[in-house]
Amino acid sequence: MGQKVNANGFRASACSLYFAEKYKTSYMETIALSHNQSIKNYRENLYKTILGKKYLEATLKKYNVTDVNVHRTDHVTTWVVNVLTYKEDNVGDKIAKKLFEIEKQTTIVEIKEVNLFYSAAAFCTALKAQLKKDKESGLKQAADFLIQKNQKEKNMPKALRVESNGRHQGAEMAGKEFWVMSGTGTGALPLQSVDVSVQEANGEYNTRYGLLSLRVLMLPKEQKEENVVKHSYKKEG
Repeated sequence: MGQKVNANGFRASACSLYFAEKYKTSYMETIALSHNQSIKNYRENLYKTILGKKYLEATLKKYNVTDVNVHRTDHVTTWVVNVLTYKEDNVGDKIAKKLFEIEKQTTIVEIKEVNLFYSAAAFCTALKAQLKKDKESGLKQAADFLIQKNQKEKNMPKALRVESNGRHQGAEMAGKEFWVMSGTGTGALPLQSVDVSVQEANGEYNTRYGLLSLRVLMLPKEQKEENVVKHSYKKEG
């Protein structure tokens, strides 16, 4: 029997907002345009997004991509890529050229260098990288290490929680582990409130004992975009 390591389990309340967040433009097209045309646009946009994301994750693998967002208009497509580290080189122009071939219209690529507290996805990516780097440490040790190493950051989240399912530390049976950030200024995650922006990110990582899942819940502080390093590249038709 396989081990149940999915971070969300089988709860209906844990449905992803992936469609609403990533393809709301296509959803509005569904309302505004004819049925056949809207379905065609959605299918084409989805295919382009999947191709672009696979290419970006492979090309920028060493920079730890946290998340990718796409914004499309009639004549311009903007790809926003958040990474934990980035070194200015000619890879940006190469990416813009490749995405232009996929989009078939003017393409702008924005690579944003963020820290691990920028979003739940950023912390999840940093935690996976730390677990991969130090394979002997467990979930709690890796999370504590990241907090201690970056405790001087100004955008420390108000609350942070990590959940993981799997065979932790070689346990015979799969189980769930929790880690909650503690310290001055931290609070609880108000999961019962609808007017608080709690971010969620999911991931997984391999160990010698099998696959383990990650679920990160974060209540971030207000982010100031002027503190984020941006690199922009453009390819026109």
